[in-house]
Amino acid sequence: MVLVDARELASVPGRKKTDRMDCRWIQRLHSCGLLTGSFRPNEQVCMLRTLVRDKAVLIGGDRGLAAPDAEEPDWMNVCVHRAVSDFDGVTGMAIVRAIVGGQRVARQLAKLRDPHCHQSQEAIAEQ
Repeated sequence: MVLVDARELASVPGRKKTDRMDCRWIQRLHSCGLLTGSFRPNEQVCMLRTLVRDKAVLIGGDRGLAAPDAEEPDWMNVCVHRAVSDFDGVTGMAIVRAIVGGQRVARQLAKLRDPHCHQSQEAIAEQ
């Protein structure tokens, strides 16, 4: 069995593109020795790579610190990040604090807008 890069096989013109025909064609290429195998590290190296990637995510190397927080209000049907471009800004944090405090009226939340915020109160209330 050989692991083959699909991009090499997909770029060949002039063949009928069906799954059965592709399987037969790939099998024929393999039996003639025309397929080059891709590099596949052993299981221990794969486990080590996964561990290093997970550690980088936990440390914050792959994503910003605000990104996971910005998704959580969406799960609660609160779309602060759509109304305000900077979720961690003055307006965004004021709205989040008010929501946590129990405020649910959009017009009242929009009044918490900082004067330097680009969005108008009406635009924030609509979101």
